[in-house]
Amino acid sequence: VYPNSPASRANLQPYDDYVVGAPKFLFTDSEYFFNLIQSNLDRPVELYVYNSRADDVRVVCIVFNSN
Repeated sequence: VYPNSPASRANLQPYDDYVVGAPKFLFTDSEYFFNLIQSNLDRPVELYVYNSRADDVRVVCIVFNSN
């Protein structure tokens, strides 16, 4: 998670948070995730994020950009 990145702004925690899916989108491999990003640049996307420290899943809204 880089400073001032979309992940940082969405409050994702490095080494603790893992993106596991999105509404209507099951990630069976990384290609699905990259397609979701590419088709939603500069638009908010809801993701399901698993936090290993808290052992829970939460919904995070993130806006991906081309950088």
